[in-house]
Amino acid sequence: MATTRPFAYNTGTTIANTTQIGNIVVGNGGDRYDLNYGGVKWWNGPDEDNGYVIAYPNASGNQPNPDFSSAFLGFKRSVTKTENSFVELTNISYGQSFTGGNEAFLWLSGNGYWSSWVYTTPTPTPTPTPTPTPTGGIVSDSLFMELDASNYTSGTWTDETGNGNNATINGATWSATDGGIFDLDGVNDNISIPHTSNLSLNTTTQRTIQVWVKFDALPSLNTQGQPVFGKLSSSFSFDGYWGGLYSNAGNTRVVTNGLAIQRTTDSTTTPISINTWYLYTFISQITSTSNTTKVYINTTEVSSTAHGSDTYTETNPLYLGYIGAGVSSPYLNGKIGACYFYTKGLSSTEVTQNYNATKSKYGL
Repeated sequence: MATTRPFAYNTGTTIANTTQIGNIVVGNGGDRYDLNYGGVKWWNGPDEDNGYVIAYPNASGNQPNPDFSSAFLGFKRSVTKTENSFVELTNISYGQSFTGGNEAFLWLSGNGYWSSWVYTTPTPTPTPTPTPTPTGGIVSDSLFMELDASNYTSGTWTDETGNGNNATINGATWSATDGGIFDLDGVNDNISIPHTSNLSLNTTTQRTIQVWVKFDALPSLNTQGQPVFGKLSSSFSFDGYWGGLYSNAGNTRVVTNGLAIQRTTDSTTTPISINTWYLYTFISQITSTSNTTKVYINTTEVSSTAHGSDTYTETNPLYLGYIGAGVSSPYLNGKIGACYFYTKGLSSTEVTQNYNATKSKYGL
């Protein structure tokens, strides 16, 4: 038995026991539609078993019909009862480019057309459970600068935090070794990052700089050392800071220079060797509070002290492989793979996290 239903054109009030879309009203069964139920002329729609039906209004009333009477609606039916056929009928008839039945159905309904397509509510896409930050990621909290030579292409070395701390390469040579590193010749090569106040030390919050470094040579005995990083100014009593090695025994040294006092901390344990990668971490706040200036080599704390309150006025660039402009000092003879700068002091747990997250690149 064919599946059909009654339709009428209705511009008046909604008729009970019917469904109305635009000016098209569809009977829901059980009434005498042949007696002009609701005061309108009813028409029997096409067989819906053979294809999807679209009922459309014809306000002129001249829709052809077997009764040769005024008719204000017409019908279309898809060639087959498939989604593709229904969508094709809609697109051809109304100049659309839908790809799915639901999409076509919603457009038809919204524009005063009825269709026999049964709208299927899409199954909601489950909200993904947030993926915990993998143990392989470095600490992101207060990360102000991230330079990774693995991602270097050419020109300036881009700060991956988006904070604009892009570095200028001054003579250092990039190499694909260890996934991407810079080689500094120990003569005049360095890498410079423009000054911002966040890169300077202060009395209220700690700062942390971490550098993946490999030394090709140790400092000569009784020299100023060999810097890994530096932000000294020759204009203000050498205001600023630097860190690196100070002896041919491979001990670390970090220095903070205020307007009045130079403070130096040297390690006595965990000496550094050549041709080995190390994560060199310097944490400092200019305060007399104990243990606010620290150095870690990889995950081992090798020195800790107070560096006393002082006045700092430097606006020097931050250098990798050099102490600072205008300061007489050796340059780094070695390799640099990455540099991370934080506007907070990293905890020992966070130092370890960053080491473990990146050590495999350096064969550790």
